[in-house]
Amino acid sequence: MSNTTTLRKLREKTGRLQVDVARDLDIDHSTLSGYEMGIRTPSPEMLARMAKVYGVEYGDVLEAYMGTKREAEAENER
Repeated sequence: MSNTTTLRKLREKTGRLQVDVARDLDIDHSTLSGYEMGIRTPSPEMLARMAKVYGVEYGDVLEAYMGTKREAEAENER
């Protein structure tokens, strides 16, 4: 596992489960899972909502999403 910040790591830093965060975002937990696995792309508005839920800046969530995408792409290349 790399030191890259990902959406999953960002959520785990809060100590919260996917189902809890998904409820706060008013989305299905499978949608959040898709974001965390890099197979779904959150809208800019969703990234802003995530930032609020996680208590971080928008740029931190965007960076975490980009880390998620890099890890997913690397995994697909294997």
